[in-house]
Amino acid sequence: MNNFNWLILEVDADNEVITSAKYHVTASESEGDLNVETEGNWYFNGKFDKAYADITEQDVIDLIKKESVVDGINIIESRLNEQLDYLAKTSVKTPAPWQPQVFTPNV
Repeated sequence: MNNFNWLILEVDADNEVITSAKYHVTASESEGDLNVETEGNWYFNGKFDKAYADITEQDVIDLIKKESVVDGINIIESRLNEQLDYLAKTSVKTPAPWQPQVFTPNV
């Protein structure tokens, strides 16, 4: 099971109605050192159940999570899971050009 850390970086509002939010999500393995991140903008279809002044960061995160579900799957977290799975399966790490280049055969 992977862990997700959501942050809301900013929101746009019109007459105290939040219309969009910029989010940042970090996904990390429960038992490893791999992580991937994404940022995006979400434009809301729904409205919040509370007054503008009472809305919290968690409320914005919850609505993004709810609205980003397609066919029962959260598309943002699903893509991050796919990226983590790919990284976990990829055993060959490419060093940066300024680092020593080492050839290691797979036997």
